Amino acid sequence: MLVVNAFNSIGSGRACRGYTLVQLLTVLILIAVLAGMAIASYRMYVERARVSQAIGELGQLEIAIEQFSTNNDGDLPIALAVLAVADTTDPWGTTYQYVNISLGGAPRTDQAGVAVNTDYDLFSMGQDMSTGLSLTATASEDDIIRGNNGGYLGPVADYSRLP
Repeated sequence: MLVVNAFNSIGSGRACRGYTLVQLLTVLILIAVLAGMAIASYRMYVERARVSQAIGELGQLEIAIEQFSTNNDGDLPIALAVLAVADTTDPWGTTYQYVNISLGGAPRTDQAGVAVNTDYDLFSMGQDMSTGLSLTATASEDDIIRGNNGGYLGPVADYSRLP
């Protein structure tokens, strides 16, 4: 009686013993590379979402400041705390920065040394949670700013490219 072993390789004459160590390691390395790419993409997505959120919140704060100014004979608030806004914390967990230039606050400057705003500065310190008076300072690279007296809201990197 002839018994056929279903586990024999066709034409090899020996039993299949599963995957080799090299094959398993190759699959594990491929999975690790794909997971690394997915995590990096997710982190970039989260950071872009935070920047967009900060831009929107800066716009809302700017509107609140303008309303305060309209209701107070053109005077700007001395601090964000006097505004009727629920939260002044940016997406990275730090307080939005406000400098009333008309009260003697130092204005931030661009790459040419010109003041970014002449009325007030409003900005987020960004992911690194640090800033400098000049937009060209390393600490200011990731800041989200209000520039050109409200004509620009966005990242410092994009503001630097404006004519």
